[in-house]
Amino acid sequence: MNDQPIEVLRSLGAELQRVAEEDPAPRRLARRRRRMGGLAAAFVLLAAGGATAAVTGVFTPQKEVDGLVRTAPKSVVTTGTTSDGRRWELTTSDSDVGFCFGLRFPDEAGASSEGCGGSGPGSLTVATSSGGSAKLNALVFGTAPDAARRIVVRTAGRERTVPAVDDARGVEGRFYLAELPVHRLGGVTVVGLDAAGQRIATERIRRR
Repeated sequence: MNDQPIEVLRSLGAELQRVAEEDPAPRRLARRRRRMGGLAAAFVLLAAGGATAAVTGVFTPQKEVDGLVRTAPKSVVTTGTTSDGRRWELTTSDSDVGFCFGLRFPDEAGASSEGCGGSGPGSLTVATSSGGSAKLNALVFGTAPDAARRIVVRTAGRERTVPAVDDARGVEGRFYLAELPVHRLGGVTVVGLDAAGQRIATERIRRR
């Protein structure tokens, strides 16, 4: 550990104590204020320098090919594997149009879906992925309120209940993904339930 900041603080404490013990006559007051002001400024500069040194890995905003400006890197908030062995990840990020949320398959180049600028984290949202072939089940995924503990997904006459997962990065709200044994999704309804099993939010996608 670097002991230089500790030595500066010790010197600061000794100087403040010496100033306090000086003659409190009015003629010394202005000079004392100037001295303490200078010490305070030095302390602020020291703190600022330390903070600057501690900042690493600062993200530089990037303009992507579709024109979106990414203002924060993608973070993986939860992961899993489908019944047919596809690894998936749910991701969050920030952009010039707002919060971004997406699904990607890290073992499959270009297999991802992301939306930006809609509802923010902590709200109940719903997105879908059809899978792309007859053997792949449909996926329903989204964000959920912090109070949600389970998500009920209903579509095509089927129902599935999955946990609402909290992430380890401190992102607001929770997340979910449900796999359903259907190839093509019709209308989808998702319901957020709290710890007591009470409905706290409902969201729908209507399709003909």
